This record gives sequence, C-alpha cells and structure tokens, in this order.
Amino acid sequence: MKEIKKELIEEIENIVGKGNIRTDNLENTLYSYDASMSRAMPYGIIHFTDINQISPVVKILYKNGIPFSPRAAGTNLSGGTINLKGGFIFNLARLDKIHQIDTLNKVAVVEPGVINLKLQEELAKFGFFYAPDPASQKVSTIGGNIAENAGGPQCLKYGVTSDNLIKIEVVLPDGTEEEFSINDKGFEIMSIFPQSEGTLGIIKKAWLKILPIPHFTKTISANFDSIDNAINRVTEIISNGIIPKTLEAIDRLSIEAAQKDVGLKIPENVQAILIIEIDSEDENDIEKEKNKIMEILKDKTIEVKIAKDEKERELLWKLRKEAYPALARISPNVLVEDGAVPRPKLTEVLKEVKEILSSYKLKAGIVFHAGDGNIHPNIIFDERDLEETKRVRKAGHEILKACINAG
Repeated sequence: MKEIKKELIEEIENIVGKGNIRTDNLENTLYSYDASMSRAMPYGIIHFTDINQISPVVKILYKNGIPFSPRAAGTNLSGGTINLKGGFIFNLARLDKIHQIDTLNKVAVVEPGVINLKLQEELAKFGFFYAPDPASQKVSTIGGNIAENAGGPQCLKYGVTSDNLIKIEVVLPDGTEEEFSINDKGFEIMSIFPQSEGTLGIIKKAWLKILPIPHFTKTISANFDSIDNAINRVTEIISNGIIPKTLEAIDRLSIEAAQKDVGLKIPENVQAILIIEIDSEDENDIEKEKNKIMEILKDKTIEVKIAKDEKERELLWKLRKEAYPALARISPNVLVEDGAVPRPKLTEVLKEVKEILSSYKLKAGIVFHAGDGNIHPNIIFDERDLEETKRVRKAGHEILKACINAG
C-alpha cells in the first residue's frame, strides 16, 4: 500500500474529530483480527461517532486509492472485517442509535452499531421481537448481522437477516449514498447486500421487520444416547408438518464443556441434547404440536423436560448458549466452522466430520441448527502450536468440502 500523507490524516480528523483516527501499534493490533483465523495489520483505525461522517471519509480514501473495511464487534467467522491489504478499519460500534420502533407498521429503524440483544430488549418492552438471533447476539451488531446475513436458532421458522430486512441506507465504496428496499424493481440488491461482508458498501441505517411476540411458547429439552438418534427425531418432527421456532442439537463434548458453567450435571450416558421450541398465538394449536412432539420422542430418549415457566426455559437454553463460550474457556482457540447440508444427510455428514477430525487428531464440540441442516463443528486448538494450526486449517477446509459435496 502506498504511503499515506499526514495531510490526508488531518483531513479525515477534521471530519471524525481529534483522537478518533488512530495509527499506533497497540490500536492496530487490537483490530488486526476477528473471530476467524484471519490476521492482517491495518494502517490505522477510524472511530465514527455519527453516521454522516462515513460518506466524506470514504470519498477521501477512494480518491486516494486507500483500502478500508467496516467492522464493529468483529464476531464474524469469515474474516470479513480483516483488510488483507492494510488500509483503514472503520469502527462503527459507536453508531448505536435506535431511531424508531414502529409497532403499527412493524418496523424498527437502527444504526449499524446497535447490538442485536440490545435491540431485542428494547423491542420486548413493546411486546415485539426481531427474528435473527445469532449465537453472538450479546455483542454482535445489526450492521455485522447484515454483512454476514446472520441467522440463529429462530431462522428455521422466521428466516435469516435478508428475510427480515425492509430497507437500507448505505454508503457505496466511492462514497455515494444510496437507499435500497425490497420494493425496488430490477436486480434484487436486498438479496445480495446481506452476506456481502461489507464489500458492496457500508450500512448507515437499516429498516428491520419486527414481529409481535407470540402469546404461547413451549420449550422441550430431550436427552439422547446418540447424536444420530437426536437428528433422526428432528427429521421426524418436520416430516410430521411441525415447523418449530427452534430445533437445536449439541453433542457430548459441548455438554461436558458447558455443564459446569451453567451449574448442571448431565449423566454420562447422555450423548446429545435436542432443544425444541414451538410458539403460537393459539393455545390449542401449541398443545397439539407439543403432544405430537412428545409422541415422536416417546421411548427414544433418556429423558424429556418441558419448561414450566420462563426461569426453567432459560435454564434449558443456557447449556446450548454456553457451548461456545465454554469451549473457548478450556482452549486457547476455537475455530467455528459453519456448513449447511440437506437435513436428511446430517447423520451422514456428521460421520464424515468425525472421521476428518480423527484423521487430523483434533477435537471439536459440535452444535447444530438441526432444523435447517446447519452444522457448527467448534474445533479446539492452540494457534501457538503452528503444526496443530495447520491441521486445523486443513480439517476445516475438508469439513466444508464435505458439506458442499452433500448438496
């Protein structure tokens, strides 16, 4: 990358404010990595405090041929916030205003730095929710969720980010400002922009679809003697015409890592746990679905629990939500792979994943958004061990290849 002149730094500083452009080694190191295995040292970090600062800064950098990448929490697993060519990292985390919650039209208008869970908490005050709920929702932001087209456990029933996005106001790579919406004619930009990892532009504002919280929810936790048994029940539930809000599965290693942190002791014969959540506006409908699920699970589980209240529901979910953090606490590094396969092929691909891990002498806790065939092998390792890190990279590549081959 060509040398950046002092005058250019001063020009940007006049826009974002003194102290909001940093080029020191410590700051650059902090922004040289994200939750993926990608690493690259930027030239500097630009901290934004107003969405209207983005366009003029982009125009300056574009005119001078200097690369830049937007980021906030950096929880993505694709390396989407790492600029391999150096340049500047845009920190958008401070752009965290919720401009509007319109329950009549079921729309929320937010800035890119709004944390997913913070939005959920604000919406809950009005009896509403935003469907995408990635595992990183405690820290991940709406801008990042759009860039990665984030999903989460609820996506089985309610869809991923692109299914819940109405309109976006963006800054394009040359600094031009544009608006795109689901009502636009021509190319479906609203299908492309989410999942573009910030390459197509930077979110200034997003208009999100919000939904009323259903009046009735049932949460069921089922313990199984094998992960295959759990996955087969998933297929059976959906083939019976039931589309749960969530269908989540976790394996034994994930259970062992998380149980101490959540204050539970899961019997050793439990090799997998399936969490099934259904919701409805109709109490009779939800009772029928619950009874049908219980019939499917009958004689095929070690134990089944149904949450009696919100406190019990949170306890049942805690093990699943703590699976990744717990693995991160017992290992210096965790590579989270993210593959999707046709649901009927989940057991076949799982067997292949285990064989790949074994061949590279690696361990992984495996969690699933089982309802839509989404598999997350969380490979534990120590990146200070270069030889082990090479094996992890190769194993991760082979796992994703296996998912692709499965269709």
